[in-house]
Amino acid sequence: MSRRRYPKPAREMILELLREVKRPIRLGEIVEKTDIKYNTVRGRLYELKREGLVRYTSDGWVCLK
Repeated sequence: MSRRRYPKPAREMILELLREVKRPIRLGEIVEKTDIKYNTVRGRLYELKREGLVRYTSDGWVCLK
């Protein structure tokens, strides 16, 4: 099984997307727009949440910084 190659680290791609959309965005939409696997996105979002960079709201994920 080969690993997917991304032009940037997944966490960086997710943060860039959250900053660009400037609105809450659901996990599925992040997966669709970044083409990163669901479990990878989910894991990176929770890492970013622990670091205080993103927050989950009832409408989706938002970037805090």
